[in-house]
This record gives sequence, structure tokens and C-alpha cells, in this order.
Amino acid sequence: MKVGMVLKHGDRLEKQLKKLDRKVAEKILVKATKAAAAPVKKAARARISAAGLKDSTGLLRLSIGDKTRKSKRRPLAYSVIGPRSSFRGRKVTAIREAGGKAVKR
Repeated sequence: MKVGMVLKHGDRLEKQLKKLDRKVAEKILVKATKAAAAPVKKAARARISAAGLKDSTGLLRLSIGDKTRKSKRRPLAYSVIGPRSSFRGRKVTAIREAGGKAVKR
């Protein structure tokens, strides 16, 4: 499944960003990319529940995260959304210690 989005009037935005200092343009792009990734991440978590996947512990849904990166060579930012491979935390530890049963706190 490939998901994407279309930015209208991107050429005008690009011209305005080129007028700014590189660091400022990158900061704006990263902020905008993070904001755009939030609803996609939320939708991915909702699809896990809606698809009826065997996620009895809820760890798969909780592990969905995003990483926002920027290019070193040119002002470009992108987000990668999916399950995190190094998913840790107090809630995860509690669920795993309880034998895979969801723990409510």
C-alpha cells in the first residue's frame, strides 16, 4: 500500500522558501512535515483496530510512530511512519511482564 499526498501551489511555496535563509527554511519544512505526519499516524493506528488484526496486547498499535528527517544536501524534509523496531517504555514492560495481556492503569 502506497500513501502519498499532493501539495497544491508548491511552486509558489518553493519560491518563498528560497528567499529565506537555509536554516529557517529547513525549520519550517520540518515543522510542517511533522504536522502533516500526525493524522497519517493516527489513521494507521485506527486501521489496525478496524482491520481486526490480532493485536490483543495493543503493542502493535502503540508501536506505530514517525521519524522526521531532513536532507543534508538541500532543503527537504520527509517523515517515515510505521512500527518502531526499538519500542520500549513502562507500559510495554508492564504488558510483557503480564504475559502479553493488556494492562490498564
